[in-house]
Amino acid sequence: MSSTITDNKRDSLVFILIAWLLAGFTGLFVLMAIGTGQVISLLVWIPALLILLPPLKRQLTVKLPFLRNRFLKVFCWFMLWVLGLYFLSLPPSVKAIAFCAELQQGVCSESSAVFKNQSKLYLSGKHNALKEGAEFTVNFEPNVGLKNKTIKAKLQKETFLLELEPSQLPVGTYKVSLAANTKVSLPEPQEFTVWAGVVDQLTLCDRPQQSACNTETTAFVEDTPTLYLSGKHNQLTEGAEFVANLTYHSEPKKSAQQQLPPVRAKVKDQQVNFEIQPKDLPIGTYDLTLTSKDKIKVNGTKTFTVWRLHEEAKAIAENKFPESRLALEKLSLCDRSKAPIPDKKEGAEPVNDQPIDETKAEKLDGKIVKQRRRVNFCTTDSDRFPTTAKRLGSN
Repeated sequence: MSSTITDNKRDSLVFILIAWLLAGFTGLFVLMAIGTGQVISLLVWIPALLILLPPLKRQLTVKLPFLRNRFLKVFCWFMLWVLGLYFLSLPPSVKAIAFCAELQQGVCSESSAVFKNQSKLYLSGKHNALKEGAEFTVNFEPNVGLKNKTIKAKLQKETFLLELEPSQLPVGTYKVSLAANTKVSLPEPQEFTVWAGVVDQLTLCDRPQQSACNTETTAFVEDTPTLYLSGKHNQLTEGAEFVANLTYHSEPKKSAQQQLPPVRAKVKDQQVNFEIQPKDLPIGTYDLTLTSKDKIKVNGTKTFTVWRLHEEAKAIAENKFPESRLALEKLSLCDRSKAPIPDKKEGAEPVNDQPIDETKAEKLDGKIVKQRRRVNFCTTDSDRFPTTAKRLGSN
């Protein structure tokens, strides 16, 4: 019995020692920045090695009884070895490339616009297991002349960067693709646009100061004649024409496009101003965007609401919802299963024809307003109803 216990302790110590050694080698490989495929191969080969170690035979067969079969044991080892070879042969990869003229924290951002005839461009993206100085050939469609078509990549952790120097870069839409002399997994060609100009940092208002919007307005009054829009621009010319796209949301999940006349940019230094004149602005929610046929990029969508009164718009803008002007003094409920709503022509119930002050009442459906004004519509107030009731009235 004591001999068996001693053997178990020895096997456990051997198992712990081997595990520590394998973990150390794994950490060493990772610190040496070997490729992800090699790391995966190493992790796959560890159990393949454990299967063959005699000191671990007892522990493995207890945990995995099928390894007692010699054929299954050899088969598992063979499959793990082949799987490790597969991951070992995976080539480095490049993915998620982006194109820009200005870097943000060393990489390209999707919001960065590319303008015509810029002297330097950047192409960045994610990589896996690339080596410093890896060479790529950059191709444009349509063709763009480059000072150097073969460029060495600059690596920073999981990102890479290519610096391009085009001889010319006309306005238009292009596709950029990469090619490499070595075996590298490359992404699909990336489409990008060279813009004639850009407008961003838009501000919407109803009362500009010195022709520019200094503060944002998010709530307007019904049928406001003019909307004013200001922003910053780059390479924009005076009188550039834009199309104002106004989407009206009258109800949730119900919207309609409003056709607006073209608007022209008023440029002063780096500031650009627009005057947009909608045909009408009924109460509701709106989305406003600008587009250009001349490859001018406009960043941002302005969302605003339209209200009936200035007091409402001001309260909403200040996030102070006004109190309701409808005062409900008493509510009566009654069973009208045997007394359906009479037709207007029958005149079975007298109607109080006193006019309702619409400025002191909520806007309700006209039929409901007339029903609640009937004198004998609901003369009794009940709080219990039979299960056979088919129609309830409220007054």
